[in-house]
Amino acid sequence: MDRGLSNNYVMSVTQDSRGFLWVATESGLNRFDGKNFKNYRKGAPDSAGAVSVSANELNKVYADRYDPVIWVATQRGGLNMFDVHTEEFTHFRHSPADSAGIITDDITDVRNSADGNLWVSTYHRGVEYFDKSSGTFTHYNTATLQGLASDNVWSVAEDSGGNLYIGHVSDGLSIVSLADMRVRCYRHDPGDARSLPGNTVQTVYVDELDNVW
Repeated sequence: MDRGLSNNYVMSVTQDSRGFLWVATESGLNRFDGKNFKNYRKGAPDSAGAVSVSANELNKVYADRYDPVIWVATQRGGLNMFDVHTEEFTHFRHSPADSAGIITDDITDVRNSADGNLWVSTYHRGVEYFDKSSGTFTHYNTATLQGLASDNVWSVAEDSGGNLYIGHVSDGLSIVSLADMRVRCYRHDPGDARSLPGNTVQTVYVDELDNVW
């Protein structure tokens, strides 16, 4: 199965609506059709000259549940969007001059929001809400959310009740009520066996029953 994979250090896997498997690695993006891998690497345009991923060091690949696109979270090259119909990449990179642009290029996670848009987490600058129709980013971080534990984020997920779960690099879990922007924080307490087992929360997953893992 790993024959033809660009790198054996796999960071994330997703499956699109056509059945293709997408594999994000530490050295490139891969699409598997059941027999062969197609590699996508920075600076390696395809036969038609189309641009590829903006970076080879990846954190997450995610098949959008609402639109025919694949999202790629890169470690230092911003957010990438792959249109499965045109097979073209679009790069979203940080620009200090654009206040509505993505706030940083170090992307750790990407998930659909309940309204079909995106939540994007970053390693140093909190969480971004991406409005697909306008192409703008709204910033959720310690400067805009009072009480948020940290701007260092590994993962993000939203439940059906309007709660946003933010897994921090070393500061536990923050839960944001999107209705009133109130924040609750949870950390490991050595004296409380019911507290978080640790303060590094690399993945948050909300299942179909709204259980949070």
